[in-house]
Amino acid sequence: MAMQPVFQPNVDLVTVATIALLNPVVIGLGLWLGRQCDQPGKILIAGFGAGLAGMVLIWLAAWLRMPFIFEPGRAAAGIFVAQGVFGMMWAWIGFRFLRA
Repeated sequence: MAMQPVFQPNVDLVTVATIALLNPVVIGLGLWLGRQCDQPGKILIAGFGAGLAGMVLIWLAAWLRMPFIFEPGRAAAGIFVAQGVFGMMWAWIGFRFLRA
């Protein structure tokens, strides 16, 4: 007797974008790294670093089985890409408005 596949519900794109946009690690590190950039090209690296650090928080929250992260945590790749994009946005804001 063959086993039937178990289908899980899709993760909503709005949920992925909201988690990535409101991740406090991505916001804080993106602003700080953007402030430290001395060339506009480094904003890409700052955004990637902020997105990568934000994934540590997502992993920790999923490991602790926090209900608002545990289910969407299945879309970790999408969350990482979105956090990288939003990290670049926060880094640009830090580069443009927070530098001394």
